[in-house]
Amino acid sequence: MKATVQSPVAEHPAQQNGRWKIDLVGLSASLTEDDIASVFPSFEKPCQIAIGDLSYEMDPEMDSTLVKSMLYEKGELEKWNVFDSSTAKRIKAQATFVEECHAQVAASSLDGTELPFNHNGKLFVQLITSAKFKVSARVYDAVKKTIDAHKPDWDRQFIRYSALPERGFHRILKIEGEDRQLVAQAKRALEKVITGTVLTMDGKNIWYSNLKISKNAYRKLQKIERDLEVVIVRDIRASNFRAFGPEERVAQAAETLQQLIDELKAGDHAIKKAVSPVKRQQLETDCPICFGEAEESLQTSCGHIYCGLCFFQMCQAEASRPGDFSISCTHSL
Repeated sequence: MKATVQSPVAEHPAQQNGRWKIDLVGLSASLTEDDIASVFPSFEKPCQIAIGDLSYEMDPEMDSTLVKSMLYEKGELEKWNVFDSSTAKRIKAQATFVEECHAQVAASSLDGTELPFNHNGKLFVQLITSAKFKVSARVYDAVKKTIDAHKPDWDRQFIRYSALPERGFHRILKIEGEDRQLVAQAKRALEKVITGTVLTMDGKNIWYSNLKISKNAYRKLQKIERDLEVVIVRDIRASNFRAFGPEERVAQAAETLQQLIDELKAGDHAIKKAVSPVKRQQLETDCPICFGEAEESLQTSCGHIYCGLCFFQMCQAEASRPGDFSISCTHSL
């Protein structure tokens, strides 16, 4: 129970050893005399408790609309959420402005102002900076331990981190706090973790443009991931492999992946281009990613054929990028 306690005054100032009166202001309307009496020890209970008339009757819907209009005067809102509680003394709400500068103006000009519907109440506005990231559930599972290692530092800086429940194949990660610079630092640290590390060998990106990953090769790649507790994503657009997981495992993942690629190169039985002055045209049944005949093929709406596994890995690479993404046929690039 929270209340403002006014200074005690003598009920009858001229009377010695008389009774004293204390006014409690700002009590919830749902409190009863018994609720107030229960706060005091038995030997200090007041001899009389009287509850006065309500100074203000709450209308959550109307009150929140009025507060929302006060914020709208400072700038356009992107989101408005009210966290209603019938037992709470105060109603909490969260407003997201389209422009950051409008949020700053609202916080500086409205904090501590009188409420239009309750002259005894005040509006308290706190500026919160936040950032959200969408990551694939598979990548999140690989980097969770790395993220958890940052949480003690964030807690000390009053940076709140949360991972929303899985929705489909993705997780939403959110960080927020009052100090804009500290939130920016936390954002950069989180971005680094969920962006992954491009795998390199001798200063060059590990890549093999003609790589055709068969089912057997894919099982070997999965074993590397399980053994090292990492996720390796083949990014066709960027022509690289990215690893997600413990930083100390990245070098080993690069070495093991290079060994796998060298093994695949040695046993590559892909169709060779005939030695001819006329360049062989790509067959309609060839996969545009691995350049081989499509296995377990699927056809896109634009009519192009892909290996089922190649298409899956292309989608996985796009989904591993922070933020929104789209899947486009490589023929349109």
